[in-house]
Amino acid sequence: MYPWLQSLFLFVARHIKHYLEGVTDSRLPDRLVLPYERTDVLAEGSDDRKRPDLGLGIWSRSRGIGPIGGRTEYAGALAIVKAKGEYAKGAGKPDEPQLKLGAPTRDAFEQLFMYMHQVYLNQCNWQFVWGISQSCAETHVCIFVNNGTIVSHAMNLHMPEGRCQFVQLLVDWSLCKPPLLGYDPTIEWLDSLKCWRIDMPSIATNTDMPPDTSSVSSAPPYYFSRMYVEANHLFGHHTCCFPATMQRSGAPVSDENPITPDAVVKDAWPYVEHGDVDRGKLGEVAFLKNIRQKLAESNLACHWYSPRLQEVLGLF
Repeated sequence: MYPWLQSLFLFVARHIKHYLEGVTDSRLPDRLVLPYERTDVLAEGSDDRKRPDLGLGIWSRSRGIGPIGGRTEYAGALAIVKAKGEYAKGAGKPDEPQLKLGAPTRDAFEQLFMYMHQVYLNQCNWQFVWGISQSCAETHVCIFVNNGTIVSHAMNLHMPEGRCQFVQLLVDWSLCKPPLLGYDPTIEWLDSLKCWRIDMPSIATNTDMPPDTSSVSSAPPYYFSRMYVEANHLFGHHTCCFPATMQRSGAPVSDENPITPDAVVKDAWPYVEHGDVDRGKLGEVAFLKNIRQKLAESNLACHWYSPRLQEVLGLF
């Protein structure tokens, strides 16, 4: 199913690879955006039975051009595609699109929203995530942030102008800096050690002052491989909690060589003054109290983490 969508992504990736092979600038990323091979199947890492139509992942251009083997993995997906209408499933032909607008477009949005929390759930280093709604002639690109969704204008892939706009997005995904893809620059997966590194702001202990994040890049990093609490919804406070340590492992983290945590790192939303629970901040305050109660008998130090949202691509 959806072979024409996969063919479009592969066609663009092939031309991007050809272009990059003729460029000597080492600063350009080694990145191609390719579709997963299996479509309309339960994705890896899902906590429900919903089946995304198509997933897009990041691939090194040195590995060749072709679909990423297997089914969509939420832990590695850059974007999720929801396609509606008979033409999306291959019943029509490029020169004979079966246009069914209105209800299919709305339905595609609704189903896409249901998939996106899975990306947050499986990847702790997202600041915003991408989705594509494709309904016959109408294609929309969505950016999901914690308090809403930014939706592009409709792009008609049957028209040169619409295809040009959509292809430009795919090119930008391959050539832009990682933060513009939605990744938090202060959290990095260390593949050689099989764990995460997170940059932390320096804060004084026993103080009610908010943490100073201006020197986050100069503070010692922490390392973690699991989460106490995962972001499990699309909108609202994506509060995560990591057991971490400043001690860098000398070998890949595994069951035989686990990380021994000596601190708890949690993502922090704008600082909440005491008694400010009447301004919609009760959830965050309650969460902090819950952490304090659970760690009352623990020797783990408490730390804050405050990610900084980077500027989103000016595509819309």
